[in-house]
Amino acid sequence: MSQTRSHALILAAVLAGSPLGTGAQAAGAGEDRTETIQSGGIQRTYHAHLPPAAQVGRMLPLVLAFHGGGGKGTGAARLYGFNQLADARGFAVVYPDGLDRRWNDGRRTTGERWLGKVLVDDVSFVSAVIDRLTVTLHIDPRRVYATGISNGAIFSHRLACELPDKIAAIAPVAGTIAEPEAPRCAPRTPVSVVEFHGTEDRFVPYTGGEILGRSERGRVLSVEDTMTLWGRIDGCSTPAQRIQLPPVHPEDGTRVQRTAYGPCRRGSEAVLYTIVGGGHTWPGTAWIPFLGPVSRQIDATEVIWEFFSRHTNM
Repeated sequence: MSQTRSHALILAAVLAGSPLGTGAQAAGAGEDRTETIQSGGIQRTYHAHLPPAAQVGRMLPLVLAFHGGGGKGTGAARLYGFNQLADARGFAVVYPDGLDRRWNDGRRTTGERWLGKVLVDDVSFVSAVIDRLTVTLHIDPRRVYATGISNGAIFSHRLACELPDKIAAIAPVAGTIAEPEAPRCAPRTPVSVVEFHGTEDRFVPYTGGEILGRSERGRVLSVEDTMTLWGRIDGCSTPAQRIQLPPVHPEDGTRVQRTAYGPCRRGSEAVLYTIVGGGHTWPGTAWIPFLGPVSRQIDATEVIWEFFSRHTNM
């Protein structure tokens, strides 16, 4: 079996719910439900987790957490560890399922997927989920956020470009904006962005270009070009300010640089966490073979929620 094939199988297994993932839901904590919705003539599925303190009449922030290519929503819940944080901080998390375990993230290889004769419109699917949850779960429409890894991260960028009225902030991990999406990304309002990316990511290269895979996977912008784009969209001041974070676990062989592209228009932010020596991984989770080093210098899940909690839609 080729090394690339091994990478893909392991990533798919983890995001589909392999024991390699971390953050399994503790018994009796919060409430989990799986629901379906019709979108574009197709029945779609998502998995929702509500904190135990959720009450009728209380408006909750919502984190939309997208799995990577080959994964499922239930696997993303295991990998990211948002459920425990949601229970402690009082927000809802929803893990949608992509058709064929993929997201239409704006690359040509995913942007023209068809199911029969129906164009898969994942942006409309997510928009419909937000509309429903605003009513059924009493979600606060001004505090809706998107995150994910790899294909899910690239898709998060697309959502920020195309649903700026519904997405207050995004946190892509190991995924930059798709090349075909970049020239048409012109949201009417600022969308705050915090990006996490490893310099040794061989699947979605830090320097951009072709995504690694068994066949053509499409192209993405570099991390620098992606953040420059969001800095321009959000009206951030220049030059960017970069600091080296103090090591927490010096033995893990990674280090973290934080680059802030602000202050930005109307209180928005654009922030980059460069994981020097990091692979195609979610910082703070379990090591996954062949995907590269996992940094223990920061807990991406904690940092993401702290970032989201500062931002609302205008």
